[in-house]
Amino acid sequence: MAQELLLTFGNTIGELALIPGKSGTFIVRVNGDVVFDRKDHGRFPEMKEAKQLVRVIIAPEMGLGHSDSVVKSAVMEKQETPSPPAVGNTAT
Repeated sequence: MAQELLLTFGNTIGELALIPGKSGTFIVRVNGDVVFDRKDHGRFPEMKEAKQLVRVIIAPEMGLGHSDSVVKSAVMEKQETPSPPAVGNTAT
């Protein structure tokens, strides 16, 4: 996965690190923010999904070719879902 991300994003990625963790841990972070956690999803991300999650943050204008077809993850849906409007005191 690391090699594929480096090939896809080239010089757009300043650093890509593989950090050993506890057994079963697999977390994808972009600029320090968690964009995918195996523990939350119960699975590894699909390559297409990982590319889309990274692209949304580091190069939103970049096309991904065949990887641009929609893969919805809970993380992407959360990013796309607008927050409900604040409810305030509407008394006159």
